[in-house]
Amino acid sequence: MRYGFIITLFVLFWIMLISRIYQISIKSNLYYEGLAKNNIERKYYIKPVRGEILDRNNKLLAVNKIGFSIKIAPHLKNGSKDLVDTLNSIVKEFPEYNITKLLKRYKKKNSYYNHRFIRIIDFISYEDMIGAYPKLTINKLIKIESETKRYYPVGDMATHIVGYVGRSNKRDNSKDDVVEKVGVVGRTGLE
Repeated sequence: MRYGFIITLFVLFWIMLISRIYQISIKSNLYYEGLAKNNIERKYYIKPVRGEILDRNNKLLAVNKIGFSIKIAPHLKNGSKDLVDTLNSIVKEFPEYNITKLLKRYKKKNSYYNHRFIRIIDFISYEDMIGAYPKLTINKLIKIESETKRYYPVGDMATHIVGYVGRSNKRDNSKDDVVEKVGVVGRTGLE
């Protein structure tokens, strides 16, 4: 009787020990492997370079304009000296932007879960950025990235044929993850 009880206790102990080793070494390994993979692998969606559209007389109907977007580092506290100084340096170079609107846009996208730079200005033309680029790149909290913007020299005269590019809405974003990341979608026509 005693030997049976001791053997049963010994077998239960080993079963619990083996199950715990399995849980720690195999099951949790899959969990932590997934976390490590998410930390290492990141997908970046890059907008494709789009070509020019010409009519039969070789007049431009659609072309890309080259420019830049401005992003600010995340996790800056509201009203902090770094954030205010960064926004002031941007508004000093580009007075057409309002500091309160830029701050509002920053606050909207800023969260503890966002570790990417926050875009506050979508497009500034190449000509406007040339003088400001050296001054802004000194600040480590500012990131400037190249952007393209579709330009239609004839305006909306040929949009029924060419189509146009516009901001994506919630319906477009729900249909395609890439559209949600890029933020731009083509509308009717060749585009």
